[in-house]
Amino acid sequence: DDYYLLYPRPYLKEIRGLDAETRLGERLILGLVRSESAFAADARSRAGAIGLTQLMPATAAEQAKSMGIAEYDLASPRDNLRIGIAHFAYLLKRAGSPLRAMMAYNAGMTRLNAWAADGEGLPDDLLVETLTIAETRQYCRNILQAAVMYGELYEGVRPGAAAGRIVEGNR
Repeated sequence: DDYYLLYPRPYLKEIRGLDAETRLGERLILGLVRSESAFAADARSRAGAIGLTQLMPATAAEQAKSMGIAEYDLASPRDNLRIGIAHFAYLLKRAGSPLRAMMAYNAGMTRLNAWAADGEGLPDDLLVETLTIAETRQYCRNILQAAVMYGELYEGVRPGAAAGRIVEGNR
């Protein structure tokens, strides 16, 4: 029962709706939001990131514009989730795999591209371990671990299978 307390599913209705749009996988979205803000809608980072998905205002503005959203409030769980998850889906499309999208979400596409060039040929799970920024390495591990736990607790997916699916890009 303690694990259910550690891995709650607030905003599940909104997350399921976004999963239907993005096809990211509910457990991956939950892992991302849990890792970014621990589901605290009022979360703010020292760097200025806001809300559940810890969006930087400039990134949110760019993503919202591409979505045709003129007005939004990053403090609103609905708006923040919608824009943040769309941004993650965009990065996934550009990066090509969930782990690379995590790297880009945390450190940017420019850094991801440099790391990918330096680690050419490495599988994504090993590439994570070569990253030059410890925070990004741990960030990827946190999301993967949380997504695996959500899969096991709520979907009955064995940990190895859940991790393998995400690492292989099958969410």
